[in-house]
Amino acid sequence: TAIVVLTAGRSWLPSYHFAGNYRTFAIPIRRSWRGGGRGRTGTKVREAEMADVPRVIRFLDSVGPERQFFPRYTAADFLNGRSTFRGLDLSNLLLAYRNGELIGTFGLWDQSTFRQTVVDRYHGLLRWMRPVYNCLATVRGFPRLPRAGCPFPFVAAALPVVRCHDEDVFELMLRTQLSRAAVRSLWRDRYLMLGLHERD
Repeated sequence: TAIVVLTAGRSWLPSYHFAGNYRTFAIPIRRSWRGGGRGRTGTKVREAEMADVPRVIRFLDSVGPERQFFPRYTAADFLNGRSTFRGLDLSNLLLAYRNGELIGTFGLWDQSTFRQTVVDRYHGLLRWMRPVYNCLATVRGFPRLPRAGCPFPFVAAALPVVRCHDEDVFELMLRTQLSRAAVRSLWRDRYLMLGLHERD
């Protein structure tokens, strides 16, 4: 319904054109994510620090033009309580390096203090199968599905950007983040929400 209304071509609306699908993945943070990932020789991953912010901004400025609608960030987006990335602890932003060059960023961003997604209701089979799924999820170490009216437990992927679309580096950072999150009791029973354009 929203797409029909927005693309109706009415005089008070801007014109739109199709730019591709945006895919969102809900990856369960489970206890079995241990040990992180293994990247190519020479790829090292570490936590970001405050001193890394200028280098991160330069990296994003260099790779951003390869992506449609990529925003331009400044230090102000990271450094205060009302910024774009408010609540993103820099220790939860991983940086990938190869031969001393920054080649990737991937953060886990807990937005629960200012943004939540609440489950309104479940439909169809899931409405009846949720208790069964939750029992199995408990046994397997997966996050449970919340009751209707409760927040959906998630952390968001922040700045999942890799130079030259290097899939090995992306997988290394993703697996490392899942492994790190699995040992944190605060995040263990959540999902990692990762959104990407279908051609990314």
